[in-house]
Amino acid sequence: ASSNIPMEFMSANQWTQFGITTKIADRRDPTFSQIFIVTNASEADEMDKDDKYDADNPDNMFTFSEFIEGLIRVGIAKANGAPPAEGFKKVIHKVLANCDPQCFEDFNKIFNTPEIWDVFKKPSKKVFKIFTKYAAGNTEAVDSLASMDIKEAFMFFKDSGIQAYSGLSRRQLIGAFSMSQGIDVEDESGFESDYAEFIRMLGMLARMYKPDSAMPIAFREFLDKFTSFKI
Repeated sequence: ASSNIPMEFMSANQWTQFGITTKIADRRDPTFSQIFIVTNASEADEMDKDDKYDADNPDNMFTFSEFIEGLIRVGIAKANGAPPAEGFKKVIHKVLANCDPQCFEDFNKIFNTPEIWDVFKKPSKKVFKIFTKYAAGNTEAVDSLASMDIKEAFMFFKDSGIQAYSGLSRRQLIGAFSMSQGIDVEDESGFESDYAEFIRMLGMLARMYKPDSAMPIAFREFLDKFTSFKI
């Protein structure tokens, strides 16, 4: 990342470099760059009088949630007639296989801190109870008590009201669920979260829900919101 770009944003050039590095973009294909423009929520407002995209305006950058949506759009574009979820799965696997491992270490440094775990102490029992309930929600899942699949995750999202009060889109919820998985790209059992990954997903959702807040504050508010519903 360029030193003059705030670390919480991703510029168009950084998005393109990310795509090339992780091998999900082709320099000769403009689709990847177009996805950046389409996904950016403020794109229409950031056109200047000459209808040129103002690449120097900080508003013309990806936030974390827009980055996730961008990845989902890439997956849909690469589905080639297959179900969009399959296209997205292939994109995520390719990203995880080719990105710098430091990316995962950086998120862990943000999330695995004493301040975060102090926030987690009080609601931890209820969070675990919620996980075990919804991890057993889809009887078709293998080892259902040990992991939560995407169907079970959406049962949880719906019952807890996360989507309603956070304003996060379905694509963002799917993105957080998928990106919370580990880097075992050889595992074809398909996107199922164990308890540790479930907690990491909550952290990612909190980050998207309150991107301008310090992580412990965002996590506390997010946990207070969704643990208030009756199991």
